[in-house]
Amino acid sequence: MPGITVKDVNAHQFIKAYSAYLKRTGKLEIPKWVDIVKTGTHKELAPYDPDWFFVRAASVARHIYIRKNVGVGALKKVHGGRINRGSRPSHHVDASGAINRRVLQALEKIGVLEQDKKGGRRITQDGQRDLDRIAMTLVDEEDDDTSIIDTLLFPLSTSSSHQPLLLTLLLKVVPSVTPFPSSASTSNKSIPSFQHERNHSRSSWLVLLLCQCGNQIGQKFWETISAEHGLDGNGNYVGDSDLQLERINVFYNEGYQGKYVPRAVLVDLEPATMDAIRSSSYGKIFRPDNFVHAQSGAGNSWAKGYYTEGAELVESIMDVVRKEAESTDCLQGFQLAHSIGGGTGSGLGSLLLSKIREEYPDRILSTYSVVPSPKVSDTVVEPYNAVLSVHQLVENCDATFCIDNEALYDICFRTLKLANPNYADLNQLVSAVMSGVSTSLRFPGQLNSDLRKLCVNMVPFPRLHFFMVGVAPLTAFNSQQYRNLSVTELTSQMFDARNMMAASDPRHGRYLTVATIFRGRLSTKEVENQMLAVQQKNSSYFVEWIPNSVKSSLCDIPPVGLKMSGTFIGNSTAIQDLFKRINDQFTAMFRRKAFLHWYTSEGMDEMEFTEAESNMNDLVSEYQQYQEATADEEYEEEEYMDEEMMEEELPMEDEE
Repeated sequence: MPGITVKDVNAHQFIKAYSAYLKRTGKLEIPKWVDIVKTGTHKELAPYDPDWFFVRAASVARHIYIRKNVGVGALKKVHGGRINRGSRPSHHVDASGAINRRVLQALEKIGVLEQDKKGGRRITQDGQRDLDRIAMTLVDEEDDDTSIIDTLLFPLSTSSSHQPLLLTLLLKVVPSVTPFPSSASTSNKSIPSFQHERNHSRSSWLVLLLCQCGNQIGQKFWETISAEHGLDGNGNYVGDSDLQLERINVFYNEGYQGKYVPRAVLVDLEPATMDAIRSSSYGKIFRPDNFVHAQSGAGNSWAKGYYTEGAELVESIMDVVRKEAESTDCLQGFQLAHSIGGGTGSGLGSLLLSKIREEYPDRILSTYSVVPSPKVSDTVVEPYNAVLSVHQLVENCDATFCIDNEALYDICFRTLKLANPNYADLNQLVSAVMSGVSTSLRFPGQLNSDLRKLCVNMVPFPRLHFFMVGVAPLTAFNSQQYRNLSVTELTSQMFDARNMMAASDPRHGRYLTVATIFRGRLSTKEVENQMLAVQQKNSSYFVEWIPNSVKSSLCDIPPVGLKMSGTFIGNSTAIQDLFKRINDQFTAMFRRKAFLHWYTSEGMDEMEFTEAESNMNDLVSEYQQYQEATADEEYEEEEYMDEEMMEEELPMEDEE
């Protein structure tokens, strides 16, 4: 089986096999003190395992194979532990350098390691060949075990009388295999060893790309974050910083030979979009099994996406979603990119959201939803599709980032000075927002957070989770080199209404909550002071009954090609303008029952339209209610209620 390396097999199994090989050959020089030495700062007694030196040597050889240029100092940190300090708090202490030095010297003597001019040790060609050969034998043994299991389990499915005997035989032949492994253990076994070297407890996210719009946005998003993580179009790492790989498993799985694969599911009801992505420069980075599509399309009808064409495909999609979810150690949530104006993104998107919410009720569900706009319209029934979709987004989603093409076109024309912007330019803006929002998940920072914390801080009421987003800096491409941004200028751009990616002016409403994500080498104090100054200067644009409503995050890693950047997320009552505009268009057509037969012919009822319209009106009313609410009004109401209660409790002396 060519191409199998140490990275492709389980770390524990490899170290066990290679330590046995070192012991069997007898070439490794063993110190005399191996049975009496204290192997770690957190250890109190001599080693229990007489072969621990072989295990340590195998572990060190594997570590250097993967990391390269490793010296005693690095190994001291890897093999360190918590020291026992009695009643005082324990803390991490580096391991002994003497043991690791003897291990390196012993491996160097048998030709596995050699000195590197850059410092530390590296694997020799002979050593690499031996380690890969051990890895290949593990894969071959696993294949043999699989064939034995298949042979033995075949009669298990057909005859129940011989099950106990066959299970006993199975456990004798393959002692490492349990009779009925759980899905979690199966998925963990398939995770490559190099991924376990990373912080595998870090929460992972699954990205779903739906419809032509969602797939094109998602494709640009994966190109953007792949460049930030140092990956090429094939998923191979070509970067130069350990920080790029530290949290890469948040959005990527690791495959054979160190190739990173996006944790994404690409869905459409027609094959054209899938074919375009496959033939693109980043098409090979996606797993082929994760492309799910039909042949007919949704015909711009929400009903087709939800009731007929989409309903036939949704189980196939959920199978892929389950497979990806089970391959993660800790799935935090789902991220969906779609358009709510078309048939697939609105109808199938609504169906998929309800299925995911039903199957994963405790996971965060966020969407990047492209809403229809009056100036840039693809089809006349967009208002129907949008209102029916918002009806589902209100109930089944935790966070919705609202984007519309009209605002994106305005940014391209007015700010970026593009004469003829195309969809690639618009998608680049959206991908910048998606990349900025996910920054705190993917890179370390001084003021860091994840999307669950973001939702807790951004959503004061469950239904009001529709956000306005923006990015900075946004300057014409030919003038970037002439500007040197400061935190003040960056903040000013982030809060500028012209940079918002939804056609709603935040000056027409009030902010319930705001989140800002800064990227670059910035001062924490400067960022906090600037946010405080913005709140004090523009206090009339923030509701007074939510104190400290601005949350800031700071990541040290800037985007590719920039020294600093900022991402703005605002929960503003001005978003109701967007819903009012769509609702007015919906009402104008629905009163005359225009185009309604295209929906009722797919099994829909007119009552569903009425319910969706009512839900949209309620949402607008709620935003308006909280926009006009003041802290004094709430206080006066509570005081009045207290007075009433006191009057009821007082004795009625006059009657006596």
